[in-house]
Amino acid sequence: MAKHIIYNASVTLNAVDLSDHCKKVEFTVETNGQDAAAMADIEDYEMPGTRKVSPITIEFYQDYAASKVHQTLIALWTARTSFNVVVKPDSAAAASTNPQFTVSCFLKSLPVVSGSRGDAHMASVTLQPAALMTISAP
Repeated sequence: MAKHIIYNASVTLNAVDLSDHCKKVEFTVETNGQDAAAMADIEDYEMPGTRKVSPITIEFYQDYAASKVHQTLIALWTARTSFNVVVKPDSAAAASTNPQFTVSCFLKSLPVVSGSRGDAHMASVTLQPAALMTISAP
């Protein structure tokens, strides 16, 4: 089985491709466990319950230009709206070897200014899922 090195991920927020400013993207899918042990059982155990998409965190190199990081995100924060977040491991077309994950989210956390003198100005944002995730792998 081939191994994958991530170096060209695709990150699109509200149809704006911000991949060229993305340093790191991370989101996790989980299964909530439900207690399943009965009175006579001497061990605790769980059964798989509902699924959950954890908040998506993205670390961007900050940019205040039109249609870039700050302008895109501050408009979404101001509007208090949900929008689609589309992430692919590679910028190529969606395929079975390059699945496309789409989640409707709202902007939960947006640092306006963050860093010390001489640092690269970064914006680590938190996006809260607001609907089901879809996975496209034609």
